[in-house]
This record gives sequence, structure tokens and C-alpha cells, in this order.
Amino acid sequence: SWNVESDVVTFSERASEIFGLPPGPHMTWTEMRGLLHPDDVERVKLAVEQALADRSQYDVDYRIRRSPDGAIVWVAAKGQGVYEPNGQ
Repeated sequence: SWNVESDVVTFSERASEIFGLPPGPHMTWTEMRGLLHPDDVERVKLAVEQALADRSQYDVDYRIRRSPDGAIVWVAAKGQGVYEPNGQ
């Protein structure tokens, strides 16, 4: 999950296995984008931003360079924003 306000990403146990990182909050979305394959960065950024702007779901596949072994793996990410009662 990603907290837009703090930019902090919290990894579930499964996500941490895929990314090769410990579970929990320890990385920002900005830092996480640094793990994405360069050919996928802009497409992923646009998919998430568009979903937030439209209040819709995103569904995007991308490659990452996994820590610590450096393997290139595919990630399938789906999600949607959760908003406060005031709409933010």
C-alpha cells in the first residue's frame, strides 16, 4: 500500500517476497520507482496517477530489479485509492 501524503510504501509479506525486501513500511514510492525497469517507469507512473485522478482502479504489469539478487521479475499490480470522507 502507498500513503500518498507521506509517500511511504508498506509491503505485505507476499510483496516483500516478490521484491526481495522485508515486509512493512521502509521505502517511498519515489524510491520504489527506482527499482522499476526503465522502460516501464513512465507507464506505471501514468497508470497510478490516472487511477487517482479518475478515482478508478489501476491494473498494470511491470518489471523490477529485485533486491538483493538483481534478478529481473515481473510484477502484476492492481489497486485503487482510498479517500477520506472530505474527498481527499
